[in-house]
Amino acid sequence: TRRSAAESYGCFTVGDIWTFVRAEGRLLPEGESGPRLGVTLSWSREYAERAEADVILRALRHIARSPR
Repeated sequence: TRRSAAESYGCFTVGDIWTFVRAEGRLLPEGESGPRLGVTLSWSREYAERAEADVILRALRHIARSPR
């Protein structure tokens, strides 16, 4: 259910390329061994630091301002 979901945001870089990642964890229905954790990952396109620094900065500010 939505009540049991948790979100986390982050990013990683390789050289001057940035990629943003969103992870959503949620409890799945109980199985034979009890509740299970499901994780969904989604990521952005790659952003080139030299050409898209303003977009990267806006994304970082948005992540930092998002309520937890």
